[in-house]
Amino acid sequence: MILKTIGTAFLWIVVTAFLSTYANMNFFKSYPGNTYILSHCVARFAGAVLCGLIAGYGFGLKDFMMTGPELMKAIPELSIIPLFMVFMNSTTSLALATSGVTMTYVVKSTIPLWTVAYMIKYEGTQFVWYVYPALALCCVGVALACAADLEVSLIGFIAAFAGTISQTGFNIISAKKMSGKSPTKSFFASMFVAYCFVQTVYLPASMFGDSEPLFIQAAFGNTELAFLLFLVALSYYLEYQLNFLYLVMVNSLNFSITDIVRRLAAIGANSYMFNKELSPMNKLGILLALGGALAYSCVVSKHPPTKKKQNVRVSEIELVPLKKKTEDNESCVSTEASPSIRKKDNKINEMDNSQINKNNLKRRNVNKVEKTK
Repeated sequence: MILKTIGTAFLWIVVTAFLSTYANMNFFKSYPGNTYILSHCVARFAGAVLCGLIAGYGFGLKDFMMTGPELMKAIPELSIIPLFMVFMNSTTSLALATSGVTMTYVVKSTIPLWTVAYMIKYEGTQFVWYVYPALALCCVGVALACAADLEVSLIGFIAAFAGTISQTGFNIISAKKMSGKSPTKSFFASMFVAYCFVQTVYLPASMFGDSEPLFIQAAFGNTELAFLLFLVALSYYLEYQLNFLYLVMVNSLNFSITDIVRRLAAIGANSYMFNKELSPMNKLGILLALGGALAYSCVVSKHPPTKKKQNVRVSEIELVPLKKKTEDNESCVSTEASPSIRKKDNKINEMDNSQINKNNLKRRNVNKVEKTK
């Protein structure tokens, strides 16, 4: 199980760092600005649904096969997850398009801090105090690692912050909603709902837009664009399928720490693929962030987080009457007597007391007679 978890995390990091970074940044370099953000989201979700169908019914992988009744059953159970995904992907795409990888990842490196705040506030989780310096070291490290290519944009910053909060909520709620469910089928159902949502927005937007929709261009001869959209779709499918698989293997905070390592790998890959040289400050930031993640792992392994003990009031305890089995029908009968039974018992007690009084009176009379003799 440990090797499977590590292997899933490693593949998730590699796919994000190289394939997703290459596909997404090339897309926004070729089609800059806010105009094509919705097209980017549609390509991601539509491609994820198509890849899921190919994996299940094209390659015959049973874990990826999802029937219509299973899909209809899963949609209400997971309905909030696709909404989180649409929002966080839209805001992240906007942040990437307006501020690039650097600004986006600087802000999103604070996800572990928001996760810890949620766990303390709403789950009553307690951490040893030196967990917090380790998390702060991770955030500072990512910020320094991004310092070479810092592009500040107010829209990009707001979008990145909104994506950070929504990603935190997605990490926490998905782990709870997907407990005991198939991560592959849950991912497919979530992508299907997300695609339906963005498609309803994309259709009228593309009809009244100034430029020809990208998908029509790709379908009618623009092979370079078609290949780029294919990479965007494939990279998103692999990245988030591994995301869903890894999410059910660890808790939300460990997931966020791995996410920091993933972002560092993406920063390094972005620097390598697009000829952005890392300065000594960037390299120091990478070392600090990795050191913070390692320090967190060591601290949590020795001092796992605990839940606060809750005091239970006596009034909140449900008092259950004692039960006993009868010899005749072996049915359970409450030991608390009903009013009719209590009346009968009182009559019997009164009869017993009167009989005792009569016997005592007789003894007194006999004693008197013997004394007179």
